[in-house]
Amino acid sequence: MELNLLNDRPLVSVIIASYNSRRTIRICLESLKRQRVDCSFEVVLADSSNDGTWEVIREGYPWVKLVRLDNQTYPGPARNAAVDASRGEILAFVDTDCVADPDWLDRIVANHTSSREVVGGAVMNGTPGSYTGTAEYLAEFSEYMPQFPPRFRRIIPTCNLSVRREVFEAVGRFEGVNAAEDTLFCHRILELGYKIRFDPSIRIFHHNRVILNKFLMNQLNLGYGSAIVRRTAPMIGTILLKH
Repeated sequence: MELNLLNDRPLVSVIIASYNSRRTIRICLESLKRQRVDCSFEVVLADSSNDGTWEVIREGYPWVKLVRLDNQTYPGPARNAAVDASRGEILAFVDTDCVADPDWLDRIVANHTSSREVVGGAVMNGTPGSYTGTAEYLAEFSEYMPQFPPRFRRIIPTCNLSVRREVFEAVGRFEGVNAAEDTLFCHRILELGYKIRFDPSIRIFHHNRVILNKFLMNQLNLGYGSAIVRRTAPMIGTILLKH
């Protein structure tokens, strides 16, 4: 497929934050290369890796707009940097360990064309053959399985979330926390009166950690990040932090 990129101002900017993603970045970008969508789009990736991810992208994917960050950067500020370098009216967030369905962007555009400002989709298990990978998938994404019907949600993870640019600017960008920055971002979206629409037909496959100690460390990191953001803003679960 010939990419429909940058003929004019793109309708969609795909936003990716990257840190030491050499192992997975190819499958992510190859899935974006295969998108079946009529509108023009761009891919903007902010990278703070030290494992050669930058070189892989620069040499193999020259159509990706690269933003180089000199120091290791949390996902939120990295996404902010990518958004600053982007031009699309719709910001579609995905992670480096995800594979997007070929009609991922097409379904995102269809939702936003229907006057929906914030839309998220289903997360599929990209490591079904691994017990550890499946455990991580169920721990993090069981609420976003494709079996659920379309509905409004309080939170959708940024591995499969899209917003109109004016919403992003109104919310005020992602916070620089180690994890759960998407929880805080979605909370602020709701505070401003926007609704977050879940459409299970917008699908990505998430490649989960298959090594046990990495899975456990990630769960610890997510729990710590979740506690930090709940000290920042009142939301479900804040009462657990009283002591």
